[in-house]
Amino acid sequence: MASSQFAMTRRLLRFALLVLAVASWNLGVSFVAAPVRSVAMGIRAVNFQQNLLCRERGGVLRRAGSLGGNGLSGRWGCYKTEGDIDAYWKATGLPWLARKGLQLMDWGAGKNQNVREFTQSGDDIKMEYSFVGPGLGGLGFTETYTVGKGVQEITRMGGAKILVDPTWESESTLRVTNMNPAKQTEGWAKSLVSGGKVDAPAGEDAAAAESSGSKESGAVIDVHRFYMDEAENALVLEADSTGSGGPVVKWFLRKS
Repeated sequence: MASSQFAMTRRLLRFALLVLAVASWNLGVSFVAAPVRSVAMGIRAVNFQQNLLCRERGGVLRRAGSLGGNGLSGRWGCYKTEGDIDAYWKATGLPWLARKGLQLMDWGAGKNQNVREFTQSGDDIKMEYSFVGPGLGGLGFTETYTVGKGVQEITRMGGAKILVDPTWESESTLRVTNMNPAKQTEGWAKSLVSGGKVDAPAGEDAAAAESSGSKESGAVIDVHRFYMDEAENALVLEADSTGSGGPVVKWFLRKS
């Protein structure tokens, strides 16, 4: 919207400049020179304002907030969350055992920080997910996909398989739809907590297993949106699990 408004303003100013220039040539009057200079200055001002919306990243002039090119690339550490994270993980099928382990780590926004390191080349994206802290290597994983290539199978926490459909919702928003695969990796949940010494309540664990098993292949689990929050100077991961009966939650990450 801002870009189209700037373009329209520039076209009007250039038209006015052309009219004044023709008048100056035909009439030979000196009073036209000052308005001509004013219009030219107006065009330069519009160009300057438009450039304020852009920032330099990796040697490429890119509109502020854009995630295209290599806008995601870098090491991003979580510093805060928003929403009911436990309810979100429960809705998406994460067992009680794993949820309690993550809760003890402040959901990755505390002492045991959740880190996402992106390597991006246009539509090709690789994300390495990890936690800062001793003995947490088992929670890490790496996912790779190509935006706009359709549904792709990747591996996430604990070796769990998942289907993703990544698309550019806009120049500044990456949307990743997460779906159930045809067959899940056996025993993936047990690998999330070392030793499996914490026992989950039988009723809740059984309910979670029943819920997870009832979803058909291709059923949407949740939708992730990555975008920049300029006020926070942060990358936001917004996870919408309303399709699974859960809430919308957010992770806020900054480059380290």
